[in-house]
Amino acid sequence: MHDHSIHTSIHRHIHIFIAAVSISVLLSPPALTEQIEKVDPPPTPPNCRDTSAPAKPPAKPRQVQADCCCAKIAEEEAAKSQTLVTAKALAELYKAQAEHSNKLAEDTIADVDRQVSFLTKLWTFVAFAGGLVIASLAFFGIKGIQDVWRLRDALREALAKLKEDSRQLESELKDVFEAARLNHETMMQCYMASRVIDSVETKDPAHAKVLLADTSQRLAKVLSAAPARRDSAILAWAYNLYGYIEAELGRYNSALDAAKKSLDLVEDSPDAHYNAACYAAHLGQKQQALRWLERAIELAPSYKEDAKVDPDLEPLRADPEFIRITAP
Repeated sequence: MHDHSIHTSIHRHIHIFIAAVSISVLLSPPALTEQIEKVDPPPTPPNCRDTSAPAKPPAKPRQVQADCCCAKIAEEEAAKSQTLVTAKALAELYKAQAEHSNKLAEDTIADVDRQVSFLTKLWTFVAFAGGLVIASLAFFGIKGIQDVWRLRDALREALAKLKEDSRQLESELKDVFEAARLNHETMMQCYMASRVIDSVETKDPAHAKVLLADTSQRLAKVLSAAPARRDSAILAWAYNLYGYIEAELGRYNSALDAAKKSLDLVEDSPDAHYNAACYAAHLGQKQQALRWLERAIELAPSYKEDAKVDPDLEPLRADPEFIRITAP
């Protein structure tokens, strides 16, 4: 009776202790719960046989289990979100790489097309040029390398001759242009000299002498720069006018030289022959003056009457030859 009551009391105390521990675990923070979980259960009193069912381990608090589940779910959701972001980034990268690959392929195909077109045109040109060269070789009868050298030498000689002809033509053209310029300038000076000669008769002798001297210098300057290609008729006219002005200035030797040059250029000029006769008469060259006078009257019979009254021919009028020449 006594032993049974003791055992019953021990079991009752054990159950009360377990219930208190459970309540304290539920009401305590997780750290305290972990510490309580580490506490070993009270030892079973000796000589006491535990007839009750084995005690179950205390269950974890519900709040701790809920927190663990939420944390795990949050970790899983974060992992899924990270995986989704990574997948999207990889998809964008793959898309960009695919677009770049497509563009590179299109550019490569276009470049290949251009190269093929260029090579086709180049091949066509080479084929045409080759055919043209072959036809040219056949036309010139070239059969070997010696013929090629012979043709090269012939082409060099032709080119050298062409260059020489070109230089000669250029020189001739320069002379022609220079002669044209000087002919024009000479004609202008001749027109001016003619007007001066016509106008000096109405001016006083001093002024007339100045005008004649200036005109003589202008004509002398033009005549001193005479190239070979100048017009002979224009030069003869200029020399004739120059001689006339020199005679008016009393320089009969210079006047006679100018008349001779005029006759060398145009030997059938009646004016030059008549003027030469006048200048020679002043210088005492009667025989030469009579020959020029006779030739002038042959070319222009009107000079016969002029010779009878011209004061420049006064030294010849008593000569029988002059009388013969001027006879009607």
